[in-house]
Order: sequence, then C-alpha cells, then structure tokens
Amino acid sequence: MDVWAFLNWLWQRIDKVLDWFGSSYNTLRNAAANALNWAISYAQNAYNNAVNWAKGQLNSLLAFINFVEDYAIAVATDLYHEAINFARSVLNSAYAAVNNAIDYAVSVATSLYHSALNSITHAIDNVEAWAGDQIDAARHTIERIFNPLLPLISVMSVILSLAERDTANKLLTFVRTLYGEIVQFFDDPLGFILGVVWSQAVSFFCYVIGYGLGSVNATLPPIPKWGKGGGGGGGPIPPISLPPDGDLVRPVDPLYISGYTFGPGHYGTDFGIINGQDIRAAHSGVVTFASWDSAGYGNRVDIQGEHYWTRYGHNQSILVSVGQTVSAGEVISHGNTTGNSTGPHLHFELKINGSYVDPVLYL
Repeated sequence: MDVWAFLNWLWQRIDKVLDWFGSSYNTLRNAAANALNWAISYAQNAYNNAVNWAKGQLNSLLAFINFVEDYAIAVATDLYHEAINFARSVLNSAYAAVNNAIDYAVSVATSLYHSALNSITHAIDNVEAWAGDQIDAARHTIERIFNPLLPLISVMSVILSLAERDTANKLLTFVRTLYGEIVQFFDDPLGFILGVVWSQAVSFFCYVIGYGLGSVNATLPPIPKWGKGGGGGGGPIPPISLPPDGDLVRPVDPLYISGYTFGPGHYGTDFGIINGQDIRAAHSGVVTFASWDSAGYGNRVDIQGEHYWTRYGHNQSILVSVGQTVSAGEVISHGNTTGNSTGPHLHFELKINGSYVDPVLYL
C-alpha cells in the first residue's frame, strides 16, 4: 500500500472516530443536560419538600406552643381562683374568730362590769347605811349637847351687847359660823367632806403639775401650807366696826376656806366652790368693774357700796355690767378657776370704809 492510500485510510478512520466522538459527545451532552435538569428538578422538589416539612413542623410547634400556653393560662387561672377562694375562706374564718373573740370579751367584760357594779352598789349601800346610822347617832348626840345651849345664844347676844361692838361681832360671827358649819356637815356630810377634800386635792395636783412643767415663782405662787385655812398667813385685824348698812351676805354657800387666807400680800380669802356655782353680791352697790383682769384675777367683778367694797375673782362668767346697781344676795357671776388659779375657788376681798379687813370675821 502506498503512503497516499494509507493516509486516506487513516483519514477515514479518524473521521469515523470523530463522528463517533461527536455522536458520543452529543449523547453525553444531552445526557449531562438531562442529568442536570433532573438534578435541578430533584433539588427543587427536595427544597420544596424540605420547606413544606419545615413549615409543617413549625406549624406543629406553634400549635403545641399555643396549646401549652392555653393550658398554662387555664391552670394558672384555676390556681388563682383557688388561691382567692382559699384566702377568702381563711379571711372569713379569721373574721368570724375575731368577732367571736370580741363578742366573748364583751360578754365577759359586761358580766364583770355588772358584777363589779352590783358589788360596789351593795358595798356603797352598806357603807351608806352604816354611815347613816353613825351620823344619826352623832347628830342625836350633838343635838343633845347643843340644844340646851341654843337659848344661851340669845342670852349671849344680850351679854355681848354690853361689850365692845367689834368684840361682840367677832364672837357672834364665830359662834354663828361654827354652828352653821356643824349644821351643814350633818345635813350633807359627804358633800361637806368632798368639798373640803376636793379643793385641796385640786390645788395640790395643780401645784405638782405646775412645778413639774417648770413654772417659776414669778408665774406661780409659792406652794401653800396644805390644810383648811392654809397659806397666806394672818395679820392684825383692824379695829373696824360694822357700818349701818346691815349684815353682809355670804357670796357662796356653804362657806369654807380652800386655800389662801387674809394676810400681807393676799388681801382676801379663797373660798372653795364647784365649777359654775352661783356667786352672790355680799352687799348692795354699784358694779365698778366687770371684765377680764390680766393681773391674775381672771374674770373679775368689783362692787362699791356706801360703806362696803368687795371684789370677786376667778369667775367663769359674769352676769352684771359696769354701772349696774345690784342688791345684796343677787347672783352676779358663776364661779370657776380663771386667771392665776390652781383650782375652783372664789377669791373674795372686803373693804369697810376703804380699809381691807378679813372677810371671815364679817360673814
């Protein structure tokens, strides 16, 4: 075979190989394209399936979460209502228990109060009965002593009329005062004793409180000597005879000394009273002062008569006005403890013909 023929044969063989390779390439390319399309389609389907599965799982999870949330809310709501009901039950039980305890305590206290009241009432009745018997016995004894002496008072008046008028008046005033106090005591012994003791107790505690709060002598009088007629001290009695105006009327009744008496620095006498007690004019005259006094008298009334002049201090209310004419025994005020005072009393001052005198000797 010549060379040309060989090359021609080789070319034919190469052409066949190329044809085969071209056919295989197309087949392979088609197969690759088909494979790629299938892979893309498969991947798309897989992706869609995965997305759908994930959505399904997510929806299932959301549904489960919603279920759990609803269940938890329902359980919490039930527990809340049960707790509320339990708390209300406990509160109602406690309230009922407290009410029962209060009712029981009130019942016991009421029972004890009535028992104590009955016991005290019974004891008071016994004491009153015993005291009444003792007072009656004492009254009969004193009446047996004083009744024979009563006629002597009139005889004494005749005898004393021969003595000096001032001495006679003093003795007669003393006898009348002593006899009047004895009669007042046996008419109302409890009231008489309480009147004396109460004013002293009030004065004492007022001084204790005053000095305990830091009061000084400049604003609080010195502590008086406790007891009837204590404090103030006495002084010489001026020899003044009674004017022709007549006897003085007692400004308060009963009349007893509750604090300071007449003396230097205290030109009057303190008579014990109860709050609101009537204060009467000791004589007729014209009201010269009827107002608040800043010097310590509180609500004060002054009355000027022809020969008498009187002052009434520490009143609760004043019933007269300046310039008004009053009669002896007329109610001019109600007593109290206004001004510089340590307890309910009437501060009473008396002048006769312009000179201070001890009111006790002339009432």
